[in-house]
Amino acid sequence: MTDLEGLRSELNRMLELGSRWLAGLDAVLPGDDGAREQRAGDVERLVRLRQRAASSLINIGLLGGFSSGKSFLLSGLQGHLTLRQVVHGGVLADQFIGILPSAPTPTTSCPATVVPVKDPEGELSAGGRGFLRVRFTDSDEWEEIGPDLSPIEVAAYASTEANVTARRERHWDRIVAELELLIDTYELPAKLYDLPGHGSPNEIHNQIVRDRVHNADCFIYVANATRSLSDDDLELIRFLRAEAGGRRVVWVVTAIDRALEIGLDNKPAWQATVDLNNRYLHENFTLPDGRPDLDFIGAGFQPVSPALEARGAYEAASGEPDRVARGNELRAAGRMDVLRRAVNDVIQSGAGRHHVALVAAQTRAALEPHWNVAADELRTLRIPVDQLTDEHDALRLRVRTFSTASRLTIGRLERLLDERLRTVDRAFSGRRALAHHLHAELDAQVRETDVRRARNLHRLEVRKTQAIEEWLSQDGAPTPLWDAQFAAFKSDVVAILAEVVRESMTEDELPRARPINVDDLVPPAERSPAEVQDIVQRAAGIVSLVAPLATGVATALGVVTGGLALIPIGVAAAAGALYGGIGYRKSRRDSNDVARTDYINHLDLAAAQVRQNFISAAGQSGSEIIERAQRILNERRSQLEQRMASIATRMTDSEHYDLEERIRALEPVVAEGREALDALNALAHSRTSQDA
Repeated sequence: MTDLEGLRSELNRMLELGSRWLAGLDAVLPGDDGAREQRAGDVERLVRLRQRAASSLINIGLLGGFSSGKSFLLSGLQGHLTLRQVVHGGVLADQFIGILPSAPTPTTSCPATVVPVKDPEGELSAGGRGFLRVRFTDSDEWEEIGPDLSPIEVAAYASTEANVTARRERHWDRIVAELELLIDTYELPAKLYDLPGHGSPNEIHNQIVRDRVHNADCFIYVANATRSLSDDDLELIRFLRAEAGGRRVVWVVTAIDRALEIGLDNKPAWQATVDLNNRYLHENFTLPDGRPDLDFIGAGFQPVSPALEARGAYEAASGEPDRVARGNELRAAGRMDVLRRAVNDVIQSGAGRHHVALVAAQTRAALEPHWNVAADELRTLRIPVDQLTDEHDALRLRVRTFSTASRLTIGRLERLLDERLRTVDRAFSGRRALAHHLHAELDAQVRETDVRRARNLHRLEVRKTQAIEEWLSQDGAPTPLWDAQFAAFKSDVVAILAEVVRESMTEDELPRARPINVDDLVPPAERSPAEVQDIVQRAAGIVSLVAPLATGVATALGVVTGGLALIPIGVAAAAGALYGGIGYRKSRRDSNDVARTDYINHLDLAAAQVRQNFISAAGQSGSEIIERAQRILNERRSQLEQRMASIATRMTDSEHYDLEERIRALEPVVAEGREALDALNALAHSRTSQDA
């Protein structure tokens, strides 16, 4: 058993223990319908976390041009591509059936996620082609469509060109925002995002793509063996480079079964495509000194064929020795296992441990408030009757004092964030400003370039991106400065929260309290639209005080309404995510001189937009921390209020309580909950400990 498998096994054990513990609280805790409803909701939340812990260890974003074969490859990656042989026009033909629709002609599809699930409760029917869930643009709720649907039914929801009458009738006139397919048999413990690219006319799709790109641990860029990369691929790959931020990109040429012809060089046609694509990456994605950006390119494109693997499985299923041997040869020729090993390397190198730690932290966050209620109830039961009135009055005063302190604390945190944003914003000013740097690096090159040609314009855009990265990442520049400011801000938040919460505790509570730490500031996995809007509004308010921005803070923050945090702290190259959308639009006028002048002039605007987007995204990141601090304060106030309500109940009905019996029932429950929380806390820190 590897270390990762051991962590995962322990997490599953704690999730099972936590689910059982939480479900059993109704038997030992009094409470109104609201408290029981909250516990029931968190029991369901733990069920989803158990499914996630048992199933997925990595998030992978698949990108590629139209008809590159992303959906086909995704089905093959998870072992859900099936070959059927059918008679068509009197000829025996092959038909490949996957879990997502794929077509040889360009189609417009909505974002789709394929989620592997192991259902510990045995309630999910995700066999066959999986269980389809859909979210429409007019709702924030997921709607369950059903299990094992036909390819035509899935396509009716996934593709805008499909026949909508294959949907449920009530869905004919609704627009799909995204779909999710749950599968219970799979080859990889990976959640796969099938992304239609960026720049869609549907802004909801764009937001979802940005959100999925942000959440991805790595990416697979898919190209088709039947054509090499061209200028049409430039924008998408440039977008990927800006967004990847140091995360690994696996480059894949798929459908090599459709390019097997041997050329005069005695190589199959797909090999020529791989070579041309690799050369294309090396020529177009370079470092400032002209060398290929190998951190981004890696080993380059690897050839695969899901179809050959599916054909191999079809042959092997016959059971005939010759066909089984042939099937094994076809499977090896498909090279899909090589691609799966590359994904598993990413899992073992840290992504898997990160997911275990994240699920553990979210499980702890779900259980801890309920444990606090149980522990407080036990303490209340141990208070002598004649002390109840004094305890109740003291708690009422503590609640009032804590509510005031909480309100003042949030204002204090917003002012601290404002100060740190101002410090970073000042780094954009002065003699070494970004606009000056861009002109120094690009003006001469622009004057020597025909900017009307797409390839030349791309090279300028790549160089502009590199120049921005260089400037942002140098000593004293915004990226390292914000890294330090954000880390210090989080430390300030932890210290301030710890002080406020500590002041709300009595001396006997202090030794039992778990210290607040930076991990507690990790945003929750699920947010309501109202919570997201609150974060955006807070960020807009704070950032607008730092510097009035020309196009409006709300516009700059529009990209984060899906929950994005656009600055992966500590990764300087990820600054590209802040300006990936800043592109030069060629002049429609014929004069190359005029177009050159336009490009040079636009550099000032590009610098201003980088500044705006950087500060806006930094403000949103800080606002997420403040939002989490607000949650922690609200949880503490709720804990005090529930304890006060428990004392009030006992004061009213004290003669009906069999105290000894209730204390004996609660003591093991509180002890078991403490054991689970301690174990989850250790798991939540497992990645940090391993990194250290």
